[in-house]
Amino acid sequence: MTGFGSRSATFSTDEEWLIIDNLTTGCELYQFPQTTPVESFSVPRLRSYVHEAIFLQHDELIACSDDYVRIHIFYTETAKKVQTLQHGYGS
Repeated sequence: MTGFGSRSATFSTDEEWLIIDNLTTGCELYQFPQTTPVESFSVPRLRSYVHEAIFLQHDELIACSDDYVRIHIFYTETAKKVQTLQHGYGS
């Protein structure tokens, strides 16, 4: 975990994994307490501010939000994108 600033961070249900919004390129998965990411999840961003990052479906999936009112869902183990959901209204 490099750099400074507030971030969104969420533990897996077994508290072995930590997903962190890195403020710029998306989210990163860490095996706690390691400080080097195991996997990265690319999410389109224009601005560097806190976005949500959470585990879903018994920690098998990760969801990260972007600047464009979309939620990107990935497989935790492979970082392969499963789906992109639109929420709210964007410009």
